[in-house]
Amino acid sequence: MRKRHVLQLTGSPKDTFHEQLSLAYARDCEQALGSDADFIFLHTRPGGQHLILSSLHPQSIKNAKPITLGQAIETICMTQPELALPQMFCREGMTTYRSLLDLVGVSYIGNLPHTMALTFDKARTRSIVSVAGVRVPTGLVIDFNSPSWQSPSSHTDAFSRFEFPVIVKPSCSDNSMGVTLVDDAESLGEAISHAAEFSTEVLVEQFIAPGREVRCGVIDVKGELKCLPLQEYDVSGDHPIRLPPDKVTKNLTGDVELTSRLKSTSHAVSLEDPATETVHDLARKAHIALGCRHYSLFDFRIDDDGQPWFLEAGLYCSFANSSVIATMASYDSIELRDLFSELAQQSQEKELQPC
Repeated sequence: MRKRHVLQLTGSPKDTFHEQLSLAYARDCEQALGSDADFIFLHTRPGGQHLILSSLHPQSIKNAKPITLGQAIETICMTQPELALPQMFCREGMTTYRSLLDLVGVSYIGNLPHTMALTFDKARTRSIVSVAGVRVPTGLVIDFNSPSWQSPSSHTDAFSRFEFPVIVKPSCSDNSMGVTLVDDAESLGEAISHAAEFSTEVLVEQFIAPGREVRCGVIDVKGELKCLPLQEYDVSGDHPIRLPPDKVTKNLTGDVELTSRLKSTSHAVSLEDPATETVHDLARKAHIALGCRHYSLFDFRIDDDGQPWFLEAGLYCSFANSSVIATMASYDSIELRDLFSELAQQSQEKELQPC
């Protein structure tokens, strides 16, 4: 297999957390696919500094000379990468920076900017998949920009549709930031205020208890949507939902690290499990309804009757051994390099005009 010349978009203009999260995944990808790709990196620092790098080693980042975005684009055009992997997890990285790839004519693996913008908003995502026949929990969107919002007590009728416990979460945030499981009406206001620190819209949803929590990955294989074996997360009465420490943590040097590297928090679900076929069907519907391409990833909660309920979409694959879709593919005996090769070929089938 020949090596591809691949551009990775890394970092974040937003903050250090998103920059470090990007680096954690991109470095894993660099290591995992080093025999299949020669990488160049467009790395963005918080505040908007741009670097062109041949390595993500900390010293390389420290020693690199910042350049303008225009200079970075010019360098990318000169080096002519045949493919790009977006590895940015802030909103601007998921949308604006992917659009830059379209602008300079570099094909890339993953979902298009408008799909990423849509699924970044949990409330709008659930509305769209619901219309497509995917069941979602009872929900209420609170818009803090609306003059009608005052407090939970001023909207008693709206909240009467719920039975406690409920989940309160920012409509636009990732990694469970701002999420609270609320057991009673007295705690609702504080949870809503906490979620509003991360997003001007807050989503209140009926909690599916006790519930199993599973993820379903979908990949496009030669035009056919293939659902991968489900991944089930370890939730229980003592730990009913996944919170930020279950996803990311910080190491001794203060850098962001993926919790999955440090401990096992999930396991594969048997294909014979009664939930598998139903979740697979719903995941395909969600993939199509949201306009996904190449791959998609969805979270579901399963109630006592075996009914799956859609929670949210997370349309990421870092092509690292630790990334969720890669892990699911391994359950199905699909090697990471083969997954990368298949989706790389798809992304290049529709060629864009070069610079």
